Amino acid sequence: ALRGAKLALQPITDVMHVVHGSSGCLGHVWSSRPTQSSDSHLHRLSVTTALGEIDLVMGGTQRLQTLLDRVAGEFAPTGIFVYQSCLTAMLGDDLVSECQIASKRLNLPVIAIDAPGFAGGKQKGHQIAVKTLLEQVIGNYEPAITTHTDINLIGEFNVMGEVEAFKKIVNELGIRILASIPGDGRFSDIASAHRAKISLDLCSQAMPGLAERLYDTYAIPFIKGSLYGSKPFADTLKSLAAQLVLTGADEQLNTNVERFLSTEKKQFAQQLL
Repeated sequence: ALRGAKLALQPITDVMHVVHGSSGCLGHVWSSRPTQSSDSHLHRLSVTTALGEIDLVMGGTQRLQTLLDRVAGEFAPTGIFVYQSCLTAMLGDDLVSECQIASKRLNLPVIAIDAPGFAGGKQKGHQIAVKTLLEQVIGNYEPAITTHTDINLIGEFNVMGEVEAFKKIVNELGIRILASIPGDGRFSDIASAHRAKISLDLCSQAMPGLAERLYDTYAIPFIKGSLYGSKPFADTLKSLAAQLVLTGADEQLNTNVERFLSTEKKQFAQQLL
């Protein structure tokens, strides 16, 4: 579960991700994987409270608070995610309360991710990540501006810069990615995801149920799509434009998409010759 939660959340780039446990709990991190960022690279750091034998007796809360102070002072993240490990869960450390205390002291969102390894498998960790975002992040920030073409991009990790490539295309069409969750994600953007007009769900397992929950809670409709393969990609753009028009966007958006796809199809055909 810890692995699944970190896999789902650590691509959020401007957040410091801290594991409250032994150094061995950092076995699965994004620092060795090529997830990219167009801005901050805090998500590539590996941080842990590195609890030892004495902490098993005395508890690890003071060590956690000291580390959070250091992280906030040295790196100035927009938020801190603290992951509960099996060790600290068995010790009885109240991670939620400790994060609330630190958040008030640091004037910074400090979010507890209660996903110790024994809670379940990797998919359980994904579910805990979604639950945490919905309950503690999304809805807590209002964007400076909103448009009729704001979308949430869900389930893309930006491993080889896919989010940036997609963002460039949709920006030219007149569509704005309000929040990318999680790849190349920003804490404040994700916190304002409740103001999007539609969610584009690219992977049912990366953020399971998030698009559905956003619909249930904030009435944001969603479609499922793909960025891979010429026809699935084209169908995704068409569906996205059509749904945005239904929710208030200018009908010119459909024309923009058709024109773009026609041009790309011709260029693609030439490359195949």
